[in-house]
Amino acid sequence: MQEIELAANRNRLFYLIKLIRLFKGLKMFNVNAIMTFVKGYLYSYVMERSKNDSTFGSNIHESNNMIEETLLISYILKIVRVIIIIINASYLVGMFWLIILEIEEIEIEHRDFKKYTTIE
Repeated sequence: MQEIELAANRNRLFYLIKLIRLFKGLKMFNVNAIMTFVKGYLYSYVMERSKNDSTFGSNIHESNNMIEETLLISYILKIVRVIIIIINASYLVGMFWLIILEIEEIEIEHRDFKKYTTIE
């Protein structure tokens, strides 16, 4: 789409169309689905370690269920998701502002300034 030449280099406005990818990306960045995968991985790790180490299950000084790691990963993923949403929202607002300025620039170029500047 950037190959289409528009007057006054207004090709940049096609970047607004790229926001469609935002919605597809947020659908793919599903924290619950990622956490299901992470929990499955951690569960298999704990089960494998308990098979190989007989003292692993009875050790009271070590976290055996990895709840802290699971919560930390969950919070990090949620924070990253919010950061992505904030960045994309600011991009959207910036693009709308750019469109408004481009429209205003066109209006100013086409106005008849002589009727506003003539002294009678």
